[in-house]
Amino acid sequence: MPPQRSWFRVLLVGFSPMAAVFAQDEVHGHLLNLHDNGAWSWFEDERAIVDPLRGRLLVASCADSSGVGGTARGGDIDVAWLDLSAGRFGAFELHDRLQGDDHNSPALLVRPDGRYLAVYGTHGGSHLTRWRVTTNPGDPSAWTTEASYSHPVDMSYSNVFHLSSTGRTYNFVRAINWDPNVMWSTDQGTTWSGGGKLLTEGGSGDRPYVKYASDGIARVHVLTTERHPRNYDNSIYHGYVENDQLRRSDGTLVDANVLDAAGQAPSSLTPVLQAGAVFGGAAMRRGWTVDLRVDPDGTVRALFQARANGNNTDHRLLFGRYDGSAWSVHEVCRMGAYLYAAEDDYTGLAALQPDRPDTIFVSTRVDPRNGAALAHYEIFTGSTATFGASWTWTPVTENSSVDNVRPIVPAWDGQRLALLWLRGTYSTYTDFHLAVVGLVQAPELDMAPATFVDATTANTTLATGLPANPTGPTSGQGADDGAWHLRSGYGNGGEVWTASETGGENAPTLRTRVGGVAPGLYDVFVVAWSNPNEDWTLRAGFAPGALRTYEKRGMAMVDNNHFSAPLVTSTASVRAYSTWIGRAAPNGNGDLDVYVDDLDAGQNGASRSWYDGVALAPVAASASTQVVGEGCNGSALLDVAGAPQLGGAMQYRVTGGTPATWAFAVVGAGELQPVPLAPFGFAGCTLYVPPWGTVSLGVVDAAGDSPAATLTLPNDPALRRLRFGLQGGALGSGLEFTPAVVLLPGS
Repeated sequence: MPPQRSWFRVLLVGFSPMAAVFAQDEVHGHLLNLHDNGAWSWFEDERAIVDPLRGRLLVASCADSSGVGGTARGGDIDVAWLDLSAGRFGAFELHDRLQGDDHNSPALLVRPDGRYLAVYGTHGGSHLTRWRVTTNPGDPSAWTTEASYSHPVDMSYSNVFHLSSTGRTYNFVRAINWDPNVMWSTDQGTTWSGGGKLLTEGGSGDRPYVKYASDGIARVHVLTTERHPRNYDNSIYHGYVENDQLRRSDGTLVDANVLDAAGQAPSSLTPVLQAGAVFGGAAMRRGWTVDLRVDPDGTVRALFQARANGNNTDHRLLFGRYDGSAWSVHEVCRMGAYLYAAEDDYTGLAALQPDRPDTIFVSTRVDPRNGAALAHYEIFTGSTATFGASWTWTPVTENSSVDNVRPIVPAWDGQRLALLWLRGTYSTYTDFHLAVVGLVQAPELDMAPATFVDATTANTTLATGLPANPTGPTSGQGADDGAWHLRSGYGNGGEVWTASETGGENAPTLRTRVGGVAPGLYDVFVVAWSNPNEDWTLRAGFAPGALRTYEKRGMAMVDNNHFSAPLVTSTASVRAYSTWIGRAAPNGNGDLDVYVDDLDAGQNGASRSWYDGVALAPVAASASTQVVGEGCNGSALLDVAGAPQLGGAMQYRVTGGTPATWAFAVVGAGELQPVPLAPFGFAGCTLYVPPWGTVSLGVVDAAGDSPAATLTLPNDPALRRLRFGLQGGALGSGLEFTPAVVLLPGS
């Protein structure tokens, strides 16, 4: 396993002693604001996915009228994304105002043909499972019209998985009798059939709560309770679906056909946690499933919670691991009480790291390092060297003014990690004011220290280029007169631009132009200010018609480790916050423009705008590789020695191939596009690399290795914006293909 980059720091390097005292809303890493209004439950998966072929992170959510945009956004079903190579955000509304309920967030899937599938529905109130598919592979900005399947009763939840060994796509959905039902598709989710029943407790409303995870090849794993913990003293059980059959952990057959209408009792599966089991002197009661993952070697890992001695103010997180022969279970940490009393088993939750079996992430109001109560739910990362028997903890968030809940981690690879969570206020599952945020650890998103540029009347104008003509500068608040005000005594440079300080106004869009910028790509940040107890807001972006909303709850307090020179971070009751708005390049004149605005409507003094300036950092992406996709007709791999360093060389060869076959490699540039080769007579094989060129490698020797070839990259910084691909193969009596290797050039 590659060494894990650290998001975390011990000292507030660069902070003055006074600033350190007032540090709030700390996030150890570059906090990314992926969507300004959204939430999810935890019984829909996958809520976030990574498309490694194209370098995109997608996350699904449901918006609420309590959040940004108000009633016009309530119930919107959205998918937001980050293009990791370009450093640009985007979002698409799948359904306008469907139902304001976090249970309605979509399940996402990268189909084998490269197009994205989103499946969603309501939390009761409708019989329809709905879905949309992107019109083009790898492009989340355009989708087909919504299609639907009607169940005989109301539905809830979607859990979508594709199995490459059978070509079948499953959707596990709560429907008939409130039980886990089974839908299936043989065309990657373009059309669906239904009527299968996975599990049942018998009585109407006695629904099992199920988490699912798939190896993507042959199995979908199942972690379940008997019922809702408010109604039943649940145990936790595990099994898996393979070839449309349900089996226990050890392979014992439970149901010969999950596609028929007869469901099985959860207790017919393998017990993982028995109700009443004692850990640390406390009996675990009323268990509930939290997360589930299956590792490449077949190891199954699970997280679940329970009430210690039945106490609904003392939830405990437990970790289970199945090594192929038996389950082991250990208590992990205390989760505290509940988010709100009506759902007294709703906790902050936790997430397994799919690609690092020793790592989890937990949201809790009890510090797992010392048991101290916390003012808000904070995110911690836990690591274990003892298969879960003991854990060490490091904070991801600290001293937060809002809650950080429901972390999720999509599968990626061993050197990359995307941790996503909800940040803000969660009142109920139909009343929440949350931003979808995250941290991304990836070589292609490495960020150098940024240089701050103060926004002044010399570099900041109206979006049109005309003078901004702010009022002030004065030390007092500006009038609500539709103009920006310069308020002195605050910020970096001694002044900040303010709007809507005492009421509501619509100040015009500003443009801050940074001149004399050298050619290249830059990480761009905006620095704003807020009272931590309020939610001051800005909109920012690279074009006046494409601004994203950034509330304080979706930003982190300025971390001077991220800047080339220390900034002022705290004055009286206000703090400096920063947010990464993406990557941009200067124009031919060396100018890089950033546009900033207040809200057009709905602001007041408690959600005012204080704008300080921007910061730029030359993109410092590290050279790296990623293995993506699947091979066929063997176990051959493409072995790469070295990294795609600009101005450097790397070698590659086929290993594990069939001796005496002729090896080759396909080389391509740009977005990788999976092309199934079945129409050409090679069933089960996929070409991932656009055939820009083919390199002959020579005869595979008796050890299964081909001769090596060399790839040299020019020392051209523009190549950082490109993605290259290599895929090996071998020809003999048939065709073998290796998985593809994505090359990400860097310094």
